[in-house]
Amino acid sequence: MVQKIDSRHQITEENENRDPESWKAAREAIDALGPDGMSGEETESEVSGQEKQRVGVPVQWVNHKLMEMCHAVDTWESTINDQSFSSPRGNRPLTRLPRSKKSDPGKPTKGLPQNWYDDTWFKSQPDSKKLLLNIAAF
Repeated sequence: MVQKIDSRHQITEENENRDPESWKAAREAIDALGPDGMSGEETESEVSGQEKQRVGVPVQWVNHKLMEMCHAVDTWESTINDQSFSSPRGNRPLTRLPRSKKSDPGKPTKGLPQNWYDDTWFKSQPDSKKLLLNIAAF
């Protein structure tokens, strides 16, 4: 997922002049989540004659609002490219389906504020695991 972080860093850097405070906050959140907090993507099986499509694989322990923020960063690049503000290189991107596959349990990043963790996931953890998360003061 390092490639996904690098891509999101590039997007935040390229757009920092538009709204420095918001783009800086997005970059800091991406950095804090780290590679383990990045949602994955898989391609749907290709049926003969049909286009391949991507389906998101959310990370179970990450608050859905943070995943929405990451998705907004990802789609910002697509919007810019669609408006011909820049010319994309390489193969055209795969279509991203609006649904997600079953979430990946993943390895939670330690030291985040409690509200960055999915509430249902967090409440389901035993106290010993909550303690190991080393929840950051907000």
